[in-house]
Amino acid sequence: MQVTAIGGRGGNYVYSGGAFIPGGKAAVVASTVSVPAETRTLYVSVGGNGGDFVGQSTGATGGANGGGNSGRTEAGPAGNRTGGGGGGASDIRTGPDDLATRVVVAGGGGGSGTDGEGGDAGAPGVGPLGGGAGTIAAGGAGGDTASSRLGQAGSGSFGVGGTGGEYLLGNVLAINGGGGGGGWYGGGGGGAGSVTLDGIGLALGGAGGGGSSLAPDGGTASVTTSPPSVTIAYLPATSTPQPPACTGSVCLPGGSLGSS
Repeated sequence: MQVTAIGGRGGNYVYSGGAFIPGGKAAVVASTVSVPAETRTLYVSVGGNGGDFVGQSTGATGGANGGGNSGRTEAGPAGNRTGGGGGGASDIRTGPDDLATRVVVAGGGGGSGTDGEGGDAGAPGVGPLGGGAGTIAAGGAGGDTASSRLGQAGSGSFGVGGTGGEYLLGNVLAINGGGGGGGWYGGGGGGAGSVTLDGIGLALGGAGGGGSSLAPDGGTASVTTSPPSVTIAYLPATSTPQPPACTGSVCLPGGSLGSS
């Protein structure tokens, strides 16, 4: 069968005037896939786009199927800021709840930070506190944090993006990190910053890294701004089945013998 899978984009950081810092682009994976022997059912999971940050107090939510949440903004004074949520991955699998049975994965983009764009699928988040990219072998590392008073960003794991770093203590303006994108392995969350903390001055929140993709041999993977989806087209058989060879001592076509 011919498969095209598109993951979810990373969420945006939206300014009050409507301008925004974009989240990372999602992967698009196109491949011909052979259905594993004895498989009767395939399960499709379509990733969700990461949530945008538009001033809400609870941060931005990661997209369905593995997108990481941004850092929270409940603690500290009013006016805290955070990046976008990571985009979820789109995949086809042979077991409904078993990530290890995925045969095609299109990674999600990382959520934006307040200092740079989210990482495209397979790429790290932009900026000094950006999360690392998921790879085919491991999740991306969480971005560095500006101080020990800020919660460390989560690293990506198998199928799941890391959570953005978040503010923990003190009466300062927190600027939290974006979430990592889902994927074969998820991207790391962006590190947290703050306006004034330990004398460092302004440190903006990092962007999340993008998740990795899985394309079978001969497949292609790139990035796209198209909405998440999975398309499957069944291919015709490559040869026409032949009737079994005659094994009797006399072979006659049907209806050759009349009745008396």
